[in-house]
Amino acid sequence: MVAKSRRCDHGSNVYCDLYLAVIDRNFTGSQGFMSALRRHLKALHWSVGIGDIGQEQTAVSPGHKYRLTYATDEGELRAVDLGWVQRPSAVSVALARAMFESTAALSVIVAAGPS
Repeated sequence: MVAKSRRCDHGSNVYCDLYLAVIDRNFTGSQGFMSALRRHLKALHWSVGIGDIGQEQTAVSPGHKYRLTYATDEGELRAVDLGWVQRPSAVSVALARAMFESTAALSVIVAAGPS
């Protein structure tokens, strides 16, 4: 992990999402990293699916305690640039740095429940 940020909603149902920029130098590209993560989550019996936008994938833990939304650095930065999503600047900067350094990186959001 190279960047972490937390955003909370303090409304009637208080919750916080954890935003991460994660790198792995064992992969030559972010797409391979994302595919490996998806395979790993499936092996752990997480329910995997597509995200709210085309660049994203999702996974829900057994028992529905956690939900992950993840995307490649390129896909996430494109979605930020086009205004489709908003992300903490620390995460976006870390993803951009990884992309320019040709390091495999993913944006990962950890949230409570399947929402």
